[in-house]
Amino acid sequence: MIGAVTDAQAKRLFEAMGKLDLLQDEKFSTFISRFRNDDEPIKVISEWTSKRRRSEIVDLLAKYRVPCSPVYQLSEIKNDRQLEEREMFVEVQYKGLKVLVQVYA
Repeated sequence: MIGAVTDAQAKRLFEAMGKLDLLQDEKFSTFISRFRNDDEPIKVISEWTSKRRRSEIVDLLAKYRVPCSPVYQLSEIKNDRQLEEREMFVEVQYKGLKVLVQVYA
């Protein structure tokens, strides 16, 4: 998930993408114009992300200080150390089962 909302964040995103020229386009130049024409930024960003691995995107955008986070498959959640450290996994006694079940809080 990419969260480049402000104009400064959008500028850093476009710079990371190698597309600073988008800021010259009226549809991309301000928050309001990006909001009103949201199909255009979504199309351009989707095209860019589709050609890269998730880890590459997250690493690059972190370098440019663009808010982002990987979107996990359910099977990947349990392997995220940050979620574990934040105690996002809890074991509960589920009705009718004799074992504890790990759930995502």
